[in-house]
Amino acid sequence: MFWMYSMTEKSSPRLRFCGGSSASISSASKVAISDGSVTLIGLSTSFPSSVTFRRGKPLGAAEPGLTARRAATLAFRLTLTMKTFIRFFFRTLRVVLGPVVLLKERLTQPKGLVRPLAAQESVDQQCKNLVLYQYKTCPFCIKVRQEMRRLSLNIQRIDAQHEGPDRAALLQRGGQAKVPCLKITDQAGSSQWLYDSDKIVAYLRSRFSAA
Repeated sequence: MFWMYSMTEKSSPRLRFCGGSSASISSASKVAISDGSVTLIGLSTSFPSSVTFRRGKPLGAAEPGLTARRAATLAFRLTLTMKTFIRFFFRTLRVVLGPVVLLKERLTQPKGLVRPLAAQESVDQQCKNLVLYQYKTCPFCIKVRQEMRRLSLNIQRIDAQHEGPDRAALLQRGGQAKVPCLKITDQAGSSQWLYDSDKIVAYLRSRFSAA
């Protein structure tokens, strides 16, 4: 029989059978961990005082001293360990591929739009009210930066990849720790936070292509 162990019970732990019946227990003879849930396996409601487990599948023999709650705790720790490993993997991938991505950006820079001096000064003045929150090696951020070069826009860039006041401002004021994000401040001092590279590129073209 397969029974589910409820970790939310405030009273004694319980086993829940798939048909709806339940029985109060203190531990079980077998347990399986999968997707954050603890599945206890037994043939009756009379169980020994300890359990053992393996992530994702049940075990046969019991291991003294390891309770069902302890098994769930260990499973939670395993999940955290996997998340840490995945973050480390992608961080390493960025470190390895980052220089290649930046080199490609440099080699494929578009030719900037040439404006009369007075027109460029006007554009530069307008760009003082714009700030681009970005990651250096983010492909979508590179897309926006290339459009900024094509339109000859001197927009301030802020790297919001690492924890700090800039990333906190992006999250608190913009609503998301997501890049690229263009902060647009009007003459009254109100700010609009524009996410999505396609929307940012469309905004820049509509505002500055004819300038």
